[in-house]
Amino acid sequence: MLNMRSSPVLKNFFSFLLLFVSFIFLSRCSINRFPKSVPSQEITGKFLILHMTDLHVSTKVTKPSSMPFTHKIRLFGYKFHRLDLYNSKRLLTKAVDLINNEIKPGLVLITGDIVHDKSDTEAYRWAFNELQKLNVPYVVVPGDHDIDKDGTKNKEQSWFKPGPFPVVYQKYKIIGLPPFPSDKDIDWLKSELDRSKEYEVIVCHHRMLKIPFIMKVFSKLSCPVRAPGAKKILRLLSQYDNIRLVLTGHSHTNYVSTHYVSGKKKIKYITTTSLAEYPFEIRLIWISDKDITTKVYSISR
Repeated sequence: MLNMRSSPVLKNFFSFLLLFVSFIFLSRCSINRFPKSVPSQEITGKFLILHMTDLHVSTKVTKPSSMPFTHKIRLFGYKFHRLDLYNSKRLLTKAVDLINNEIKPGLVLITGDIVHDKSDTEAYRWAFNELQKLNVPYVVVPGDHDIDKDGTKNKEQSWFKPGPFPVVYQKYKIIGLPPFPSDKDIDWLKSELDRSKEYEVIVCHHRMLKIPFIMKVFSKLSCPVRAPGAKKILRLLSQYDNIRLVLTGHSHTNYVSTHYVSGKKKIKYITTTSLAEYPFEIRLIWISDKDITTKVYSISR
């Protein structure tokens, strides 16, 4: 019989097993289930924005797929990815219902990958009709699953605004960028920011601009998560004092970073995970003149 005290291999194995089980437990406990009530704009006195992204609506998947437990584990915020395409429509319907009847934000911002397959024309029609049911203003920017790299679109994609665009809502100007911004788009962004000094600016883009070191490593092993021209866009944004938020998706990961200039808080960069991937999360953002607070919630109760 092996004696653990005299077997370093066995001792290390059990230590690893204990650590692994602890990570599973902690990762499951870290999921924020949707609360019975959400702090409203009236209660907090702060403007409430709802951010959701990577909806990956599909009408082509007709059979449910199992979700391995390994894909439900998050280590330091990261996990294996597997979309629940079979339930993508149901998840968006549930999100719309929560937005209209319980959350009631001032604005909904959606950062791309509305559909999973750009050739799935029925998915475009269905997603557009579902988003039309929202009782609050919403802005959508396309992702790389929605339009081709050169920006070409079929007739079902015509509800995406072409190229970069501005939308003014109250004191905010939302600037949407295409998933593959060109130098021309970045020049347009500079001109638009020069014209927007009386607004608080929120930039919406599908791909991430700021990424942590570990994500840089992962992206080299799989698909790139950072936007083309990201460094150039970041340098440009840092020159303006009125940019409050930069919202992105694409990476299916939750990430929040604050950009500082001379020790003063400057821009909050926020990435939200996919609505169509476990644990099916949306993000609430409370914004005031002094600060920005945010929290993700799973829409699974």
